[in-house]
Amino acid sequence: METDRQGVLLQGMTLQELRERSTRAPYDELWQLILQAWNEIVAVEAAAEGYSSHGNLGWYSITPAVVEAAILSRINDDGEALRHVERCIGILADVYEGSEEHLQSIPAHHRRPAISHGEVAISADIVRDSLSKESRSTLCRLMKEYIIASSSFERILVRTSAGNNIQVYLSINAGIAALLWGEECGYEGWAEVVSQTREICIKYLAHACDENGFGYEGVGYVQDMLAAVTLFAILHKQSGHGDIFKDAPRLRQTGHATIMFLLPDRSSLLNAGDVGLASPPSLAWLLILAREYDDPVLRGFWNEFEGPPNFFRSYRPFDAATKIKRLWHLMQCFLFWDAEAALTPVAEAGLPLTQYSTGTEISHFRTSWGTDAVYLNYLGSGMSHTCLTHRHADCGHFSIFAYGDYLAVDTGRYNGHPDQHSVVLIDGLPKDAEGWHLCLRHGRLRGFLQHEFLNYIVAEAAHMKDCMWADRHCLFVRLGGDECYTIFIDNIKKDTEKHSYLWQLQAHPACTLTINGAVKATVEGKQARLDITFAIPGPKAFPDDPHSIVLSMDEKWWSWPYGKDADRQDYDPELSVTSIRRPRLLAEVNGANGQVAAVVVPRKKEQSTFKVNQIPHPNLIHLEIESDRFQDTLLCALDHKHIESPGYSGRCEFAFVRREGGKLNGVWTSDGSPLMVLNGS
Repeated sequence: METDRQGVLLQGMTLQELRERSTRAPYDELWQLILQAWNEIVAVEAAAEGYSSHGNLGWYSITPAVVEAAILSRINDDGEALRHVERCIGILADVYEGSEEHLQSIPAHHRRPAISHGEVAISADIVRDSLSKESRSTLCRLMKEYIIASSSFERILVRTSAGNNIQVYLSINAGIAALLWGEECGYEGWAEVVSQTREICIKYLAHACDENGFGYEGVGYVQDMLAAVTLFAILHKQSGHGDIFKDAPRLRQTGHATIMFLLPDRSSLLNAGDVGLASPPSLAWLLILAREYDDPVLRGFWNEFEGPPNFFRSYRPFDAATKIKRLWHLMQCFLFWDAEAALTPVAEAGLPLTQYSTGTEISHFRTSWGTDAVYLNYLGSGMSHTCLTHRHADCGHFSIFAYGDYLAVDTGRYNGHPDQHSVVLIDGLPKDAEGWHLCLRHGRLRGFLQHEFLNYIVAEAAHMKDCMWADRHCLFVRLGGDECYTIFIDNIKKDTEKHSYLWQLQAHPACTLTINGAVKATVEGKQARLDITFAIPGPKAFPDDPHSIVLSMDEKWWSWPYGKDADRQDYDPELSVTSIRRPRLLAEVNGANGQVAAVVVPRKKEQSTFKVNQIPHPNLIHLEIESDRFQDTLLCALDHKHIESPGYSGRCEFAFVRREGGKLNGVWTSDGSPLMVLNGS
């Protein structure tokens, strides 16, 4: 029976408008993909014994494609789709009210179907007046006795769960149920649950994300959480309960923070933190933000990343379960995509080329927003008081994408151990390296500076490494256009004893490593490479314990539990959800401390190498880098900040001098103090 009521999700959209949209370009292509997926799901469900299940991260749904079925039943007057909605209500009843024997047949982790709570509430609201009396009665009973009551507001408020995805996600779905069905089912205090869920969403944005909208749990986890927050926010607003978008402007910032992780070739978001390149499955929630904030930049980003013809980013047909999981995102795209609205392409949006975000301690450096750019992601491993899981020992880790190649990678989900990141190991792997490593120590970034020639920042990892000090200085040096190079200078002092310091670079599984001499190596991808030159203090700098360096490479593995070798041959070597194996470049430094500089130069395959040389000096690491256009000098006066060298005099820890054609172009120092350049020609 068709009625005028469309449900809260579809508020403002008439059936006629939705039907017209499904046949009009460019939405018709997306609609046909939805229909194709729906037919596949129907076939899977018909052949299945029991019911299908899928999940986002740790949360499960046992009601596949239920929202899509509700919308299809309205747009296409599809009786089978309506019956699917009612079957899904019955599935939830089986979980909560089935016999003990039946419950024992359900996997334990499927008995907490948080995704189903919200999805069934939305779908039943859409077809509310078409549901049978029995299904509607069953649904109201489930809502009143089980689903709305699953909200965990008090736990989130008084314990350590404000930024913990499981309790927050469970409560958001309970809040959706209360919003849509609380009054009809007679749940006492349903309006309070709705109000509490609003507070949960705002609290999540305040405590699980930093002030710039970057999430503490990693790129993938926070995207799924923000999708849930945004969904509740639009339902909350369209039902007349208030405007979270207005009350929590940080929600808009989360969209812009997401853009900062975009790989230059637009293939994926960088996999920083506890997630791989296969996540997030969709960014359809950005379409809601773009509409609510009238933001052409978010609209342009979504269109470029997973708009036509890239709908496959939301719908990757690996197997039946994955198809079911992704279809809801496709339907959100169909509902909230406005192909006629103004949009701004990413490269024209005026987005910053550099950004440091305090809190999560994440920094980004780009040569441009073009597809041929070089992108450096540099981590400080900030920790929230409320986000306790998915912690990686990655302070000072760097990822580099250059000229179409992902070369130095973040290894992704579960790879929490320090030997899985491009950081320095002290005396090898820590003794607690077992299983899924949760690093309970934090790091931070400091000293962020921007200059015409370079960007500078320091990763401070002393707390994480249990050291007297452990600083990794990073200089992102600009050469014009998309050409650049990076210099990392490590300065680590564990204690007063002697230790080994192992510098690491985790390379993409498709890369080839080559050691080209005592201090030079290459990481080569399909289109580009990294030319790397190392430098250590000279023998006179620490005469009682001079430094030495030895380069090597290996194939680094991760397995579950950590260190298990038996099933290695079964692992896919590609970089997707997690990097199981990859080539690793190593530089072992021995000496009085862990002082080592690494000049990392991205180059296209056909381009020549830069000349990088270390000039001997008793107290400084003195580097000369000659590119196609410039002659750059870096003077490192680690710890003592005293530069006295032929041609230079100053009182700073780092000094950078640029010449062009042999003539002085400019000077930068790390603390802004003057540097006397005796030979300015």
